[in-house]
Amino acid sequence: MNPEKDVQISIKTPEFDTLTGKSKFVYNKVSFKNLCTHLQPERDKVVEIKNNPKLSREKSINFKNQQEADRQLAAQNKKQLQP
Repeated sequence: MNPEKDVQISIKTPEFDTLTGKSKFVYNKVSFKNLCTHLQPERDKVVEIKNNPKLSREKSINFKNQQEADRQLAAQNKKQLQP
C-alpha cells in the first residue's frame, strides 16, 4: 500500500433523533490522518477499515477480549480486597 495514500474509516456514532425521540447510529467517514480529531473513544467505535475488513473484525474481537480480561481482573482484585 502506498504510504502517501490515506485510508477512509467509518465511525459509528450514536445520535439522538429529536423527531422520533429515539437514538440512532450515524456512520461518518473519516480519513485516518484526521481520525484523532474526530474519534471519541467513549462514544465511537471503528467499524470498518476499507480494503481490509478482516483487520477491522480482528481488532473488534481483540477489543472485546481485552474488555472481558479487564472485567475479570477487576473482579479478581475486588475479591482480594474484601476482608
